[in-house]
Amino acid sequence: MLQRKTYNLTTAPLPLPRLFRCAGALPSALPTDSSEPAVKLQPDRIDSANVIGAHGPEGVTINGQLHTRSILVPHTGGIEDWPCSDPLQLTAEHFEQVARLQPEVVLFGSGPRLRFPRPEALRPLVERGIGMETMDTAAACRTYNVLISEGRSVVAALLLAAPA
Repeated sequence: MLQRKTYNLTTAPLPLPRLFRCAGALPSALPTDSSEPAVKLQPDRIDSANVIGAHGPEGVTINGQLHTRSILVPHTGGIEDWPCSDPLQLTAEHFEQVARLQPEVVLFGSGPRLRFPRPEALRPLVERGIGMETMDTAAACRTYNVLISEGRSVVAALLLAAPA
């Protein structure tokens, strides 16, 4: 015999991800017409933030614009070119450019697979107490969007292969 777990939404609401909000009334006031959905999920709007809409081998789409070269994506403001495509070629000057944006955390997207920059290149971030997480570029894009939805001061430093 199957057991069914039910929830009384008037006293114990189901937790919804932060990116979605319920755009409906309480269950007792929901329409009985089965053609209309009971709960609508809608994405939150993140005004004045740089939002990553897509990522893939062809590049990264930010606010509807495709970028095919390595870039710095601050939570607000202009997107900057980041002239490098290999983590081992990164220098302190590259991370000085990141540190000037004054984020609380940097998400370093190292390309299609996880690769780390040389420790000495990270000195500008360490000296300013800026945290950094290294992940592949796809994971950095997803994590970036979650952090900006929480209102965090974050920069995505994304390495993208230069077009051939």
